[in-house]
Amino acid sequence: MLSIIIPIYNECLTLGTLLARVSRALPNVSKEIIIVDDSSTDGTREWLRSNFAGKNHVGSGIEIDSSGQVVLPPPGQGSTVSVRVEYHPYSRGKGAAVQSGLALATGNIIVIQHPDLGYDPEDWTEIYDLVAIRKIADVVYGTRQYGRLHRALLFHHYLGNRVISFLFNALYNQTTHRC
Repeated sequence: MLSIIIPIYNECLTLGTLLARVSRALPNVSKEIIIVDDSSTDGTREWLRSNFAGKNHVGSGIEIDSSGQVVLPPPGQGSTVSVRVEYHPYSRGKGAAVQSGLALATGNIIVIQHPDLGYDPEDWTEIYDLVAIRKIADVVYGTRQYGRLHRALLFHHYLGNRVISFLFNALYNQTTHRC
């Protein structure tokens, strides 16, 4: 099972789209989506409560209807998608939201998905192949820097990302693989 942790704070406008895209990625793999709301104030928390009241949310995928509400088609013979929502009583930060999600994850592979869709869930196919199928990587870190077109970054952000990548590569005797 693939566990997807989504730490969120004030993501009311993109959350439905994100959940639908996440559920469509890797269609033959069962997924456990763990949403950790870090005390949103923009209506995200209310949207989550209206769409995921109670405990058991399992379907064959996630769709968003014309009114912006979640539809979970009943599970079929193939893979399933389950959704669990955790609420922080006050804002503790993104790191704490990720930690809460990790504590709840039951899958043997974990993805941390940023809610702003800066990382495309369709890219998981190549990553999943490296980790679960070919088993040549234990961990894969994403970057918004390579591959597809992306928004311009400030120079010090670019430099910081390059320095961090270099240090991890040197520390773990690895090279960067660009998909």
